[in-house]
Amino acid sequence: MGNFNVNCGEIPALKPQLLAQLQTVIPKNSLGCEPTSIPLTRAKNTTEIIYLSPIALKLARSQTENTLPSQLAADLSSLINAGCLDFTLEVLPSGWLQFHLAPVSLATWLQNLISTSLHSPVSPSPSASTSSLFSIQYTHARCCSLLQTAHREGLIILNQKNHQIITPAHLPWLNSCQCWRFTQNQELGLISRLVDTLDSLATGTCQNPLKLATGLSEAFDCFHSACRIWGDVRTQTPELAQARLGLIRATQTTLQFLLKDFLATDAPVEL
Repeated sequence: MGNFNVNCGEIPALKPQLLAQLQTVIPKNSLGCEPTSIPLTRAKNTTEIIYLSPIALKLARSQTENTLPSQLAADLSSLINAGCLDFTLEVLPSGWLQFHLAPVSLATWLQNLISTSLHSPVSPSPSASTSSLFSIQYTHARCCSLLQTAHREGLIILNQKNHQIITPAHLPWLNSCQCWRFTQNQELGLISRLVDTLDSLATGTCQNPLKLATGLSEAFDCFHSACRIWGDVRTQTPELAQARLGLIRATQTTLQFLLKDFLATDAPVEL
Protein backbone atom coordinates (compact mmCIF):
# COMPACT_ATOMS: atom_id res chain seq x y z
CA MET A 1 0.00 0.00 0.00
CA GLY A 2 1.13 3.55 -0.70
CA ASN A 3 1.95 6.24 1.81
CA PHE A 4 -0.09 9.39 2.28
CA ASN A 5 2.96 11.37 3.44
CA VAL A 6 1.39 12.34 6.76
CA ASN A 7 3.58 14.32 9.15
CA CYS A 8 3.12 15.60 12.67
CA GLY A 9 1.39 18.96 12.60
CA GLU A 10 -0.73 17.95 9.59
CA ILE A 11 -4.24 16.53 9.68
CA PRO A 12 -4.45 13.25 7.75
CA ALA A 13 -7.64 13.60 5.72
CA LEU A 14 -8.81 12.16 2.42
CA LYS A 15 -10.48 15.15 0.80
CA PRO A 16 -7.35 17.37 0.78
CA GLN A 17 -5.37 14.48 -0.72
CA LEU A 18 -7.85 14.07 -3.55
CA LEU A 19 -8.02 17.81 -4.12
CA ALA A 20 -4.22 18.00 -4.25
CA GLN A 21 -4.14 15.32 -6.95
CA LEU A 22 -6.84 17.08 -8.97
CA GLN A 23 -4.93 20.33 -8.73
CA THR A 24 -1.82 18.71 -10.20
CA VAL A 25 -3.57 17.29 -13.28
CA ILE A 26 -5.99 20.09 -14.21
CA PRO A 27 -4.44 22.95 -16.24
CA LYS A 28 -4.46 26.19 -14.30
CA ASN A 29 -6.27 28.20 -16.95
CA SER A 30 -8.81 25.62 -18.08
CA LEU A 31 -11.46 26.48 -15.48
CA GLY A 32 -11.39 30.25 -15.54
CA CYS A 33 -10.37 30.03 -11.89
CA GLU A 34 -7.58 28.67 -9.76
CA PRO A 35 -7.54 24.88 -9.16
CA THR A 36 -7.71 25.56 -5.43
CA SER A 37 -11.41 26.34 -5.94
CA ILE A 38 -12.25 22.90 -7.39
CA PRO A 39 -15.65 21.89 -5.96
CA LEU A 40 -15.57 18.51 -4.20
CA THR A 41 -18.11 17.16 -1.74
CA ARG A 42 -18.65 13.89 0.09
CA ALA A 43 -21.70 11.92 -1.08
CA LYS A 44 -24.46 11.94 1.50
CA ASN A 45 -26.45 9.04 2.94
CA THR A 46 -23.81 6.40 2.33
CA THR A 47 -21.11 4.73 4.38
CA GLU A 48 -19.02 4.27 1.24
CA ILE A 49 -16.29 6.84 0.75
CA ILE A 50 -17.49 8.65 -2.35
CA TYR A 51 -16.70 12.20 -3.43
CA LEU A 52 -18.60 14.15 -6.09
CA SER A 53 -17.51 17.02 -8.32
CA PRO A 54 -19.03 18.94 -11.27
CA ILE A 55 -15.50 19.63 -12.54
CA ALA A 56 -15.99 17.70 -15.82
CA LEU A 57 -18.87 19.96 -16.83
CA LYS A 58 -16.74 23.05 -16.21
CA LEU A 59 -13.83 21.58 -18.12
CA ALA A 60 -16.06 20.64 -21.05
CA ARG A 61 -17.53 24.14 -21.28
CA SER A 62 -14.06 25.67 -21.15
CA GLN A 63 -12.85 23.59 -24.12
CA THR A 64 -15.16 22.63 -26.99
CA GLU A 65 -18.86 21.92 -27.24
CA ASN A 66 -18.10 18.42 -28.53
CA THR A 67 -15.94 17.43 -25.58
CA LEU A 68 -17.94 15.07 -23.37
CA PRO A 69 -17.49 14.81 -19.61
CA SER A 70 -16.86 11.08 -20.09
CA GLN A 71 -13.90 11.76 -22.36
CA LEU A 72 -12.48 14.25 -19.92
CA ALA A 73 -13.10 11.84 -17.06
CA ALA A 74 -11.18 9.08 -18.84
CA ASP A 75 -8.22 11.40 -19.39
CA LEU A 76 -8.41 12.64 -15.80
CA SER A 77 -8.64 9.10 -14.44
CA SER A 78 -5.48 7.95 -16.22
CA LEU A 79 -3.56 10.92 -14.84
CA ILE A 80 -4.87 10.98 -11.28
CA ASN A 81 -4.53 7.25 -10.70
CA ALA A 82 -0.79 7.69 -10.97
CA GLY A 83 -1.01 9.25 -7.51
CA CYS A 84 -1.38 7.65 -4.09
CA LEU A 85 -5.18 7.45 -4.07
CA ASP A 86 -6.71 4.44 -5.81
CA PHE A 87 -10.34 4.87 -6.81
CA THR A 88 -12.89 4.21 -9.49
CA LEU A 89 -13.98 7.26 -11.45
CA GLU A 90 -17.47 7.32 -12.93
CA VAL A 91 -19.45 9.94 -14.81
CA LEU A 92 -23.00 10.21 -13.47
CA PRO A 93 -25.96 10.95 -15.78
CA SER A 94 -25.86 14.52 -14.49
CA GLY A 95 -22.32 14.89 -15.81
CA TRP A 96 -20.81 15.03 -12.34
CA LEU A 97 -17.74 12.96 -11.56
CA GLN A 98 -17.95 10.34 -8.82
CA PHE A 99 -14.72 9.33 -7.07
CA HIS A 100 -15.15 6.04 -5.19
CA LEU A 101 -12.15 5.34 -3.00
CA ALA A 102 -10.93 1.75 -3.06
CA PRO A 103 -10.46 -0.37 0.07
CA VAL A 104 -6.69 -0.38 -0.37
CA SER A 105 -6.59 3.43 -0.15
CA LEU A 106 -8.83 3.49 2.91
CA ALA A 107 -6.67 0.82 4.52
CA THR A 108 -3.58 2.94 3.89
CA TRP A 109 -5.32 5.98 5.32
CA LEU A 110 -6.42 4.13 8.45
CA GLN A 111 -2.93 2.69 8.98
CA ASN A 112 -1.39 6.15 8.73
CA LEU A 113 -4.02 7.59 11.04
CA ILE A 114 -3.34 5.10 13.84
CA SER A 115 0.42 5.56 13.42
CA THR A 116 0.42 9.36 13.52
CA SER A 117 0.55 11.83 16.39
CA LEU A 118 -2.04 14.47 15.58
CA HIS A 119 -1.34 18.09 16.42
CA SER A 120 -3.31 21.09 15.24
CA PRO A 121 -1.65 24.26 13.90
CA VAL A 122 -4.54 26.35 15.29
CA SER A 123 -5.12 27.52 18.84
CA PRO A 124 -7.74 25.50 20.75
CA SER A 125 -11.17 26.97 21.41
CA PRO A 126 -12.37 27.60 24.96
CA SER A 127 -13.51 24.36 26.49
CA ALA A 128 -17.20 23.43 26.56
CA SER A 129 -19.07 22.65 29.75
CA THR A 130 -17.94 19.66 31.79
CA SER A 131 -21.26 17.89 31.29
CA SER A 132 -21.00 18.25 27.50
CA LEU A 133 -17.49 16.82 27.47
CA PHE A 134 -17.97 13.92 29.85
CA SER A 135 -19.45 11.46 27.34
CA ILE A 136 -16.63 12.22 24.88
CA GLN A 137 -13.97 11.81 27.57
CA TYR A 138 -15.64 8.57 28.68
CA THR A 139 -15.52 7.21 25.12
CA HIS A 140 -11.84 8.12 24.87
CA ALA A 141 -11.08 6.40 28.17
CA ARG A 142 -13.09 3.35 27.04
CA CYS A 143 -11.00 3.13 23.86
CA CYS A 144 -7.81 3.25 25.94
CA SER A 145 -9.12 0.51 28.23
CA LEU A 146 -10.00 -1.79 25.31
CA LEU A 147 -6.58 -1.29 23.75
CA GLN A 148 -4.86 -2.02 27.05
CA THR A 149 -6.91 -5.19 27.53
CA ALA A 150 -5.97 -6.40 24.06
CA HIS A 151 -2.32 -5.64 24.87
CA ARG A 152 -2.44 -7.66 28.09
CA GLU A 153 -4.04 -10.60 26.28
CA GLY A 154 -1.41 -10.55 23.54
CA LEU A 155 -3.73 -9.68 20.67
CA ILE A 156 -1.70 -6.54 19.94
CA ILE A 157 1.38 -4.82 21.38
CA LEU A 158 1.04 -1.16 22.35
CA ASN A 159 3.40 1.71 22.91
CA GLN A 160 2.36 2.38 26.49
CA LYS A 161 3.08 6.10 26.23
CA ASN A 162 0.68 6.94 23.41
CA HIS A 163 -1.44 3.81 22.74
CA GLN A 164 0.03 3.40 19.28
CA ILE A 165 -0.19 -0.19 18.02
CA ILE A 166 3.33 -1.53 17.45
CA THR A 167 2.45 -5.14 16.59
CA PRO A 168 1.17 -6.06 14.11
CA ALA A 169 3.06 -3.37 12.22
CA HIS A 170 0.34 -3.28 9.57
CA LEU A 171 -3.11 -4.29 10.71
CA PRO A 172 -5.06 -6.77 8.58
CA TRP A 173 -7.67 -4.30 7.32
CA LEU A 174 -8.02 -6.29 4.10
CA ASN A 175 -8.33 -10.00 3.41
CA SER A 176 -6.23 -11.99 0.93
CA CYS A 177 -8.46 -10.75 -1.92
CA GLN A 178 -7.75 -7.11 -0.93
CA CYS A 179 -11.34 -6.63 0.23
CA TRP A 180 -12.51 -5.14 3.52
CA ARG A 181 -12.79 -7.42 6.51
CA PHE A 182 -15.51 -5.03 7.66
CA THR A 183 -19.06 -5.97 6.70
CA GLN A 184 -21.14 -4.59 9.59
CA ASN A 185 -22.92 -1.27 9.10
CA GLN A 186 -21.56 -0.07 12.44
CA GLU A 187 -17.96 -0.69 11.32
CA LEU A 188 -18.50 1.13 8.03
CA GLY A 189 -20.40 3.89 9.80
CA LEU A 190 -17.50 4.51 12.19
CA ILE A 191 -15.02 4.68 9.29
CA SER A 192 -17.34 7.11 7.49
CA ARG A 193 -17.55 9.30 10.60
CA LEU A 194 -13.77 9.29 10.99
CA VAL A 195 -13.38 10.40 7.36
CA ASP A 196 -15.93 13.21 7.71
CA THR A 197 -14.47 14.39 11.01
CA LEU A 198 -10.91 14.72 9.74
CA ASP A 199 -12.03 16.16 6.39
CA SER A 200 -13.92 18.85 8.27
CA LEU A 201 -10.94 19.67 10.49
CA ALA A 202 -8.42 19.65 7.63
CA THR A 203 -10.44 21.84 5.26
CA GLY A 204 -11.32 24.41 7.89
CA THR A 205 -15.07 23.85 7.57
CA CYS A 206 -15.43 22.81 11.20
CA GLN A 207 -17.53 25.37 13.05
CA ASN A 208 -18.31 23.22 16.08
CA PRO A 209 -15.60 20.77 17.21
CA LEU A 210 -17.81 19.69 20.13
CA LYS A 211 -20.48 18.54 17.66
CA LEU A 212 -17.83 16.64 15.66
CA ALA A 213 -16.50 14.95 18.79
CA THR A 214 -20.01 14.05 19.96
CA GLY A 215 -20.88 12.55 16.59
CA LEU A 216 -17.71 10.45 16.56
CA SER A 217 -18.33 9.30 20.12
CA GLU A 218 -21.88 8.22 19.22
CA ALA A 219 -20.66 6.34 16.13
CA PHE A 220 -18.14 4.52 18.31
CA ASP A 221 -20.84 3.56 20.82
CA CYS A 222 -22.85 1.96 17.99
CA PHE A 223 -19.76 0.12 16.76
CA HIS A 224 -18.80 -1.10 20.23
CA SER A 225 -22.32 -2.37 20.94
CA ALA A 226 -22.56 -4.37 17.71
CA CYS A 227 -19.00 -5.50 16.88
CA ARG A 228 -17.30 -7.95 19.21
CA ILE A 229 -13.57 -8.44 19.68
CA TRP A 230 -13.35 -11.19 22.27
CA GLY A 231 -14.75 -14.71 22.46
CA ASP A 232 -15.35 -16.47 19.15
CA VAL A 233 -14.19 -13.46 17.14
CA ARG A 234 -10.77 -13.54 18.78
CA THR A 235 -10.33 -17.32 18.54
CA GLN A 236 -11.83 -17.95 15.10
CA THR A 237 -11.08 -14.69 13.24
CA PRO A 238 -8.21 -12.97 15.08
CA GLU A 239 -7.46 -10.79 12.03
CA LEU A 240 -10.95 -9.27 12.27
CA ALA A 241 -10.42 -8.68 16.00
CA GLN A 242 -7.14 -6.87 15.25
CA ALA A 243 -8.73 -4.79 12.50
CA ARG A 244 -11.52 -3.76 14.88
CA LEU A 245 -8.89 -2.80 17.43
CA GLY A 246 -7.45 -0.60 14.70
CA LEU A 247 -10.77 1.22 14.47
CA ILE A 248 -10.70 1.65 18.25
CA ARG A 249 -7.21 3.15 18.03
CA ALA A 250 -8.32 5.44 15.18
CA THR A 251 -11.23 6.66 17.30
CA GLN A 252 -9.03 7.14 20.36
CA THR A 253 -6.38 9.21 18.61
CA THR A 254 -8.98 11.36 16.82
CA LEU A 255 -10.96 12.00 20.02
CA GLN A 256 -7.72 12.86 21.82
CA PHE A 257 -6.94 15.31 19.02
CA LEU A 258 -10.34 16.95 19.30
CA LEU A 259 -10.32 17.12 23.09
CA LYS A 260 -6.82 18.52 23.48
CA ASP A 261 -6.30 20.62 20.35
CA PHE A 262 -9.80 21.88 19.61
CA LEU A 263 -11.67 21.77 22.91
CA ALA A 264 -8.74 22.68 25.21
CA THR A 265 -9.42 19.94 27.71
CA ASP A 266 -7.96 16.66 28.94
CA ALA A 267 -8.25 13.31 27.18
CA PRO A 268 -8.22 10.95 30.20
CA VAL A 269 -7.10 7.35 29.74
CA GLU A 270 -9.35 6.23 32.59
CA LEU A 271 -12.30 7.63 34.53
